[in-house]
Amino acid sequence: MPSTPIGMMLKFLVFGVLVGVPLGAGPRDTLKLWASNNVTAMYKTVAAPVLIILSAFRTVTQGLVQVLYNLCPSIWSSVSKLQHKIVVVERLMDKETLEFIYGRVHKLPNGQDICYPFEHKAIINVVLNATFLTGYAQFVLLKGMDSFNNLMAMGACTVLCCLQEFTPGSHHSINFAAAIFKSWYNKFMGFISMMIRETSQLWDRWVNLHTQMLRRGCLIGGLDDINISVL
Repeated sequence: MPSTPIGMMLKFLVFGVLVGVPLGAGPRDTLKLWASNNVTAMYKTVAAPVLIILSAFRTVTQGLVQVLYNLCPSIWSSVSKLQHKIVVVERLMDKETLEFIYGRVHKLPNGQDICYPFEHKAIINVVLNATFLTGYAQFVLLKGMDSFNNLMAMGACTVLCCLQEFTPGSHHSINFAAAIFKSWYNKFMGFISMMIRETSQLWDRWVNLHTQMLRRGCLIGGLDDINISVL
């Protein structure tokens, strides 16, 4: 597992080898000097995994969006490919329905039809492939529901970015950066915390989704199956 800034600091403190810090310095001076001399290392330790995961999300998503959202019409169709993409993308990205985040229709015992949020196969496949193939999944998904929520929101943001690239019909590149999509990320996190978390039926499904994705991810990443019951 990658070292953490706190772990780095404790390691230096224990062995008394803080870079450029006199051994006789007091605690406050020691921490100030350590931060000054090691801030770059701290930043790289925190930022590198995030950048790697973001890059993986972007790479994986680009290859999935056109296929899993049926952006290309049938070869037997007389509909213009350009026009087809414009119509489909506009429908998927409607801000009132957020259709692109919902999975297939499920029939409940009472006969009601329901589509669960964030269960579109594009979002699920993006999260699974991006996190488990980068080798960071065992450190993020296994940390519990908070990390899972973050990853699902990030997956939805990445899919949204790729869909936006097709809004004019033909593809145009959009810079996918955390800062640019922060507002959407916050909306998705709010949806999870206020809608899913507060609705028992949705929350039970969400917890089960977490478990199923862990099992599938272990297969994708070539990891040994884990003791799901402890999560």
